[in-house]
Amino acid sequence: MDSMEMIQKIVTSNAIQRFPSAFSAFLIKLVVPLSVQVLELRSAIVKKAGQTISLMASTLGNTFEQAAERYLSANCLLKVVLSGNKSLAENGHEAVLAILENVHSPK
Repeated sequence: MDSMEMIQKIVTSNAIQRFPSAFSAFLIKLVVPLSVQVLELRSAIVKKAGQTISLMASTLGNTFEQAAERYLSANCLLKVVLSGNKSLAENGHEAVLAILENVHSPK
């Protein structure tokens, strides 16, 4: 939980303007650890991971595109949205909506 809060602080601190190339690599490296947290069975962790993904999507916009594609895969957010647990599905749904609303791709 503390590490996800630290990620949120880094994203909101406008680090991307200071270190754009390093930050892009940082986003890609975060995909696997955050995906694991999204698939966790504890709702508090899933909620924090969903909030972190939502914050990255809304703050970074199109810069978040490569990572967003990976989060929207069948093995991450879509799997959570289709889960039987209403709390987990709701958190996943909010993250998916944040990505769709804020990340626009010409693809």
